[in-house]
Amino acid sequence: MKSILIRWAFMIPSLLLVGALFFSAQAHSQTLQAQIHTLELDPSLGLPGDLRSGLVIVQKETEQLIVRLSRGSHCPTNALCRDLNPEDVEIKLPLIEMSQNGCGSKIYKASLMNAEGAKQELTVVDNSRMKCMVLRPQTEVILKTTSTLPALQTESYLGAAQLN
Repeated sequence: MKSILIRWAFMIPSLLLVGALFFSAQAHSQTLQAQIHTLELDPSLGLPGDLRSGLVIVQKETEQLIVRLSRGSHCPTNALCRDLNPEDVEIKLPLIEMSQNGCGSKIYKASLMNAEGAKQELTVVDNSRMKCMVLRPQTEVILKTTSTLPALQTESYLGAAQLN
């Protein structure tokens, strides 16, 4: 009986360690997303003008930031319209940096430059745990594009709910 108790005494910390590592790994390999509710798109971006809502996705396991923008419905309420389901606009960039600022906001940065020198940058700022007394959306999304031919710089701002 005493040997069984001794074995359990050694097994319990091991089991607790395995459980802690399992939950820690799950916490770091998750996908976060939030509904976009505010769109201030730079007109020079050339995106459709009827974009109304969207989704911001932080995929830590695949190291990608994704912004998916959806068009609004043109069908009046209670009308028998044929749903044409216009395609969403999706921007998917590789995650290059994760950091935290002095106020406690988590910052996710993604960037991609093509062969012609055009660059897209996406920054997602999770303000849900911010300690500073500043009025900000729970999640901010900043999309910047830069190209040399033709010379063009755009900056768009999106506001979203809390990343979950």
